[in-house]
Amino acid sequence: MLFLGVVLVNVSLFALTFIRQTFISILVAIELLLLAVSLVSISFCFFFDFFEGQVFSLFVLNFAAAESAIGLALLVQFYRAKGRIDFDFHSFLKG
Repeated sequence: MLFLGVVLVNVSLFALTFIRQTFISILVAIELLLLAVSLVSISFCFFFDFFEGQVFSLFVLNFAAAESAIGLALLVQFYRAKGRIDFDFHSFLKG
């Protein structure tokens, strides 16, 4: 299970680094990264018989849920303002 978490972390970091086409792909890559870190934390917790890793993973999952809600709200606002969704919104934010 630890190997799967490390592979997922690497895949999500690759996606964040090289695949930056749309806002949705960036949100999915961040979600995958947070869930992979949670999986690694739970596997270390199981291996070393600690309880703190499970509590940490609950906090990470709460943060991931809040991040996805805020990201989707931003996505809806960008679509309403521009009529399209792309990652080139930094010029739109300048005013």
